[in-house]
Amino acid sequence: FATLASLGLWTAPPAALALLDEAEHLEASTDEALVHGDLHVRHVLVGPDGRPSAVIDWGDLAVADPSVDLSLYWSLLDSDGRSAFTDSYGAISEVRLLRARVLALFLNTVLALYAAETGNAALRAEAIAGLNRTVRDSP
Repeated sequence: FATLASLGLWTAPPAALALLDEAEHLEASTDEALVHGDLHVRHVLVGPDGRPSAVIDWGDLAVADPSVDLSLYWSLLDSDGRSAFTDSYGAISEVRLLRARVLALFLNTVLALYAAETGNAALRAEAIAGLNRTVRDSP
């Protein structure tokens, strides 16, 4: 967060730091599922109609906590999208949502820094938007 702020890209609001503080008290997860392991906006292909059509880069495929693949729930979907997602996916526990939210903060921070370094304005804008969705919106 400090590097993003020093570059003038994004300043973490108190809500972001509060999420990290809250997550620090979580116990280690024992949940396991087959996960993509690195699911973020750069790994989702979008068709001509603007709808997701495929997921690429399965190099981090693993058995891990399912929260790992739910970061897009926060960083990509708005409130209405989250509601539609849970209508199809089912209820998600508050602990799993918190784990996914922290990962969304991390992935979007890294993506924003990468995009700034490589001059990818579209990715930078999406990563910053993802940070804002993650801290602003509620489940």
